[in-house]
Amino acid sequence: AQFVLLDHVPKKRFESSRYGFRLQTVVNRSHTVSGWMYTTFPNTPTALSQGLVRTSSGDQLFVTETIHNKLVSVFGLADSFFVEPLDSIARLEVEYFDNEPAFTPEDNLGVNQGTSSGTGAIGVLRNCSNSKCRLPRADFLRWETGLDRFFFVRTLNPTNSFLATMAVVGSWNMDEGRRRSDGSITDFRYYGQRKEGAVGNNPNDFVQLKRVEAFGQLHLQTDYLHGRLTPGLTYIQNVRGTHAINPTLTYRMKDWMIFDLSYIMIGGEFQQLGFFRDRDQISMTATLQLN
Repeated sequence: AQFVLLDHVPKKRFESSRYGFRLQTVVNRSHTVSGWMYTTFPNTPTALSQGLVRTSSGDQLFVTETIHNKLVSVFGLADSFFVEPLDSIARLEVEYFDNEPAFTPEDNLGVNQGTSSGTGAIGVLRNCSNSKCRLPRADFLRWETGLDRFFFVRTLNPTNSFLATMAVVGSWNMDEGRRRSDGSITDFRYYGQRKEGAVGNNPNDFVQLKRVEAFGQLHLQTDYLHGRLTPGLTYIQNVRGTHAINPTLTYRMKDWMIFDLSYIMIGGEFQQLGFFRDRDQISMTATLQLN
């Protein structure tokens, strides 16, 4: 059979338009509070198998869709305020994603739906024929808590302060562990991503999406040469072990000529950032502004 990948994008119609609104106010002279609602299309497409399809000429096609064509409603709240004991600015944000497309191997790809002959690498391809598979959905609650602070380390920089930006970002799958009508427990995976070396004919061959995912990040930067040279360092650490280190260096030679140097090193478990743990990257950019 030939493999066909169909990228299911939004239709060019008025009902595909995104919309939203935001309200913001100051509470008690120190809290900047905002609330919003908007619609968006999922950033990560979700795989859905259509199984084996036979054409009029007798050829067999194995059809898989990547779906990101349905609007998702998002509701959010945020607050930022000054924390005097820490001499820092605190940031709080939470967003509720309603009915977002999700992935379970059993529903999206038909893994382990059939008999023993239907769970092999070839047998799985037939399990979604005749629209037997479906696109599951889940509600996600995502949040971020952050802290920004300026401070001095005179031995490292006698003339300028350092900026420290810290944040913890998390996601809660509110439908993980839900009991199905057949008595089984829903176990969501990471949007169809297979584990390294896995065939894909067993649900455990796919990267796990935990009920709660979270990572912390820390960014430090300062200025030298009257703001012309800006070194920075970003460190990201996931609770499951994945980590990334990203040192950067920006040199403003002139107001219209800027050079950037960046290196990123990724390691740890094969999930989220860890998908790229075998490809450290170094990049150099020169920006010429003509206006």
